[in-house]
Amino acid sequence: MGEVVLGLASSHSPMLGSAAADYLKHADRDLNRISHLDRNGTPATYEELLECADPAIAAELAPDVVRAKVADCQAGIDRLAAALGEVRPDVVVIV
Repeated sequence: MGEVVLGLASSHSPMLGSAAADYLKHADRDLNRISHLDRNGTPATYEELLECADPAIAAELAPDVVRAKVADCQAGIDRLAAALGEVRPDVVVIV
């Protein structure tokens, strides 16, 4: 029987799959999309979603805050790579 040698978890985030230099392109794409879905699955524009959001979100969207979050995500990916290198698993299961 196999042995679990490492367990990790991460939130879903485009930052995990994007280079830091490309992350702000996600915001541009969101701004230019015609429709998103709100919490109820109803089509809404980015501006409509922003109007319904907690006003504190504005501080989270500042470029320096976004860059810091991207850097944190990249550091997490680097730690993941190091951990996988240490345990050298035969199989990696990603769910």
